[in-house]
Amino acid sequence: MSLCAILKTILLLNGTSARTEVKLCKHCGKTFITKNIKAEYDTIQCKNRENINKSRKKKNNYIE
Repeated sequence: MSLCAILKTILLLNGTSARTEVKLCKHCGKTFITKNIKAEYDTIQCKNRENINKSRKKKNNYIE
């Protein structure tokens, strides 16, 4: 993790209130703030792309 990303995360943590969490997107690696502790992706597009990649990988492994 770069120094810039660490500083960005610290600033995001300082700006949060109530029950929010700062997380990293599993697909693109961007930092995002969420109220849902189970959230894994920053956008629907990232979630969809990751699901497409998983299904393609599964299909290729099944065929081989």
